[in-house]
Amino acid sequence: MEIPFLPFVVAINVWMTAMPKHAEGLIGLYGPAYVAEANAIYRGYDLDPYACGLAVMSPSDIGKIVWLRVPEGEWFGPCLAVDISARKDFKANVVDQHKVVEADQRAADALGFKWGVWGESYVGLCPPFPTSQAREYEVWLEPDLIDPTGDKISYLDRYYPLRPQQMPINDCAEYAWLGIQR
Repeated sequence: MEIPFLPFVVAINVWMTAMPKHAEGLIGLYGPAYVAEANAIYRGYDLDPYACGLAVMSPSDIGKIVWLRVPEGEWFGPCLAVDISARKDFKANVVDQHKVVEADQRAADALGFKWGVWGESYVGLCPPFPTSQAREYEVWLEPDLIDPTGDKISYLDRYYPLRPQQMPINDCAEYAWLGIQR
């Protein structure tokens, strides 16, 4: 008996859910730095004050500052989220591949990977405090994965105009003594 092909469409409320502030998973290669730069320009962002540009999985995270780290490594960043995973690719990226971000070649060189590496991402102005614990992204995605309506609303319909980019701060150390959650 042949099983019919059933398309899988991630529900908009799942796709729109921001990733965990401190996530663990695959950091994939986004492409050369000029790809991130082109997407930043397209969205009216400026990558000059950042260490890299990257793609995040949810439209909720675009324009935010993201830090990256491989096991036993130092935090790398700040990076700016300049692009997102297409809704049609969300399940493959997040659920099947456990991807948290796709970083440009500058980040890949700094973190020492060619196509991808298991690591952590942190959404915030500064890297997290040492006590912060990473979560797997997919834990947040259990309910409502399939959209039975086949809703075709794009993220631009709900997020236009795009949020302004977050700007990095000069010295994260000056905030640590205050005990401010970064």
